Amino acid sequence: MSKQTLNRRLPVNGGGLVAKKSRIGKSVLLGSIAGVVICIAAAFLIPLKDEDPLLSTDDAALRYLQTNPAESEPAAPAVKLEATLRLPQVSVASEVDVAALQNELRMLGDRLIADYPGETGSYHVAAQIFSELKQSEKAEQLWNQCIDRSPQHMGPYVGLATLLMEKGRDKDAIEVLSKAERLGGNSPEMQLKLGEAHENLGEIATAENRLLSAVKSFPKSGELWQALGRVQNQNIQPAAAEQSLRRAIELDGEKEPVLFALNASLTRQGKNDESMAIREKLTKLKRPKRFEDDTFQQSYDSALTRIAGEIFMSAAAIEENFEKWDNANRLYLRACEISPEVPTAYQGLLMMARRQGRLADQKLILEKLLTIEPKNIMHYTNLASVAVQMNDLALARSTLENAVVADPQGILAQAASAKLFLNLREYEKARQMASIVLERQPSPAAYRLLAATYHGQGMMNEFVAAIQKADDLEKSNLHPDLRP
Repeated sequence: MSKQTLNRRLPVNGGGLVAKKSRIGKSVLLGSIAGVVICIAAAFLIPLKDEDPLLSTDDAALRYLQTNPAESEPAAPAVKLEATLRLPQVSVASEVDVAALQNELRMLGDRLIADYPGETGSYHVAAQIFSELKQSEKAEQLWNQCIDRSPQHMGPYVGLATLLMEKGRDKDAIEVLSKAERLGGNSPEMQLKLGEAHENLGEIATAENRLLSAVKSFPKSGELWQALGRVQNQNIQPAAAEQSLRRAIELDGEKEPVLFALNASLTRQGKNDESMAIREKLTKLKRPKRFEDDTFQQSYDSALTRIAGEIFMSAAAIEENFEKWDNANRLYLRACEISPEVPTAYQGLLMMARRQGRLADQKLILEKLLTIEPKNIMHYTNLASVAVQMNDLALARSTLENAVVADPQGILAQAASAKLFLNLREYEKARQMASIVLERQPSPAAYRLLAATYHGQGMMNEFVAAIQKADDLEKSNLHPDLRP
């Protein structure tokens, strides 16, 4: 079981052979040329990798190009493949039968434990399920089993502590989280729960000290700053509270709870004009009239529906670990149905499609992701890569053109475009794009990319000079290769 699943809390080098620094013999030069061209083109002829999708030059890529040279034959016609997936067609979640969803989740929790009795992650996800279903005794038992089985994973500690706090057992929650700390655990969620538990017990000074230490360790956590500001208000430190709450707003935006606390700190300081401005913002954030009479059940149903998507994704990750591809695909699709606007579920589906080599499904999913995140350049470059693998060069070209429009000042789309033009033997266009990349981020990879375009145009002096520059930069170790 991966640490990612266990620690999940509910709530996807450039380089090549270089010429020698001294005199370059003909055989060495040709070898260098081949190495550069192979490495530059490789990333568009194999599935992209998450960690460095544009610049992968592993052995598999080299072998592929050696048996499929980019310049040997005209491009084959586009491969016509049918997608096997049927993605949700709506952009927002439809009405959900909550009773049926509860039963579905309950059955999922029981099945995970039955199918994977030796897998700690199955107990963790099941505990999350039963906690959301308000079966707290069963959830507590399962989380304790998680901790007994794998005490090094922190997710179960946070889950159990949260459950205990909901039941008013704040002292027990502190004991659980303190045990995790003694084992070396530390996370924003852990520190937040510890601070809140001490706050609930009226131990305001302890809560403040805990949260002051936490924001030093995790200064980008808006929730920690908000909790600190709230506690500082209670400790009659309105000026410090104001500073903490404004930091929370910088990180997470103007949400009702933090604005409410900020208004209290401003009022105590006599900052009436600023307080009035905050109250006006609170009025605008007030829930519409039609939501004011929501019952507890309605609120619970809405929350369960939101969280169910994350539960299905966590369960799918377990199925993936055991190579149960059909089960994993089914669970990711269910997450998409529950939360059709959340990209994470589609990214899970995408990884499954990559594992199984389903190009048409990858294309379908990436097109969907672009409707959800039209500014995410990685979706464009990944779609272009899939298009090249399907021999659909027109789609690859148009996709990268759209990527450059979406991010005109970037480098990822420009580098990917240069590589595509190299494979199409449109060397002048490739050189234009490579020059842009080099200007914006000089690196060994950028120089080698430009060198490949020089080679394509027969500009051998420029080619050798670019390779030499790449070699010098790489030896200096001052300029990292292109990275997302």
